[in-house]
Amino acid sequence: MIAEGLPMHVLDRASALVAQDDRIDLLLAPGRGTAPDAEAHLVPLPEWPTDGPWRRAFPDYRTMLAYCVPQDRALSVQPWHGQVTRQEISLGIPLDSCTALSGPVVSAAASALVSNAEPFAFLVPRVRFLLESEERDPL
Repeated sequence: MIAEGLPMHVLDRASALVAQDDRIDLLLAPGRGTAPDAEAHLVPLPEWPTDGPWRRAFPDYRTMLAYCVPQDRALSVQPWHGQVTRQEISLGIPLDSCTALSGPVVSAAASALVSNAEPFAFLVPRVRFLLESEERDPL
């Protein structure tokens, strides 16, 4: 995702490796930049879970996905122009294509926001990103 024609975060190093047993090893290393860090070792679950940390806010897994998956807007603020720019996007991700994942996730950036909250993850196998429009609104 970009804002102002520049990446919002630049990682020093990133890798996502999928082993033959479908294990996913993820590393996001920000270096000295502003990108969030993460290290995860995840395995796909055979079906969506019926319980987890998401249950505090959502009655079931499908409802959680319906909220999280279709994020359709990126915002950037230009106070020098007195405006907010909205980049309206479409991802077109069918909820049934999402695979629940399980495993340890470590992130100092996430911990700074949510302390020691239990993480949860899901995999979207393919995303077709469509930038629909860029709109500007006054601050």
